[in-house]
Amino acid sequence: MPDGRLRDHLALIIQAFSAQFDTPQFEPHLTVCSGVRLDRVETGVAIEQLAVQLAPIEIQLADLDAMAEYYRCLFVRVMASATLTAVHKLAANIMHREAGDYLPHISLLYGDIVEDEKRRLMAKLDTDFVHQFRAEALYLYAVTGRPEDWYCLKRFPLTGGD
Repeated sequence: MPDGRLRDHLALIIQAFSAQFDTPQFEPHLTVCSGVRLDRVETGVAIEQLAVQLAPIEIQLADLDAMAEYYRCLFVRVMASATLTAVHKLAANIMHREAGDYLPHISLLYGDIVEDEKRRLMAKLDTDFVHQFRAEALYLYAVTGRPEDWYCLKRFPLTGGD
């Protein structure tokens, strides 16, 4: 998860879009693996196994983009790197998931917004902010219900690579 000024800036954008479009608010985050079907204890054990193997990861933000998908309505692309792709594959393997295609990104807006409106938002959005951060931990979130109801169950510091 981004921290500091970048986290605050992204959170303000998310809050503004949420208020403007009456859409969910959520924490700025970069998903490594989703759709996990293990119970919380098993998932926690799996994430801990992953976290102890990983050193902190440098994350580089790229361009704004949009899709016709609720959870990828408007987002900032994250530069794909060999490290990030490997983390995604390792996480999927540990969680007994198919790795599949991975589009690293940080969402700014969830919802069903028409394309013209998304393009207008992207053109007006101030992207003059820090474009990189160091991911120091993995987080396990409970993601049942609405995004406003999601919450962090546990933080797992990345302690590997020493």
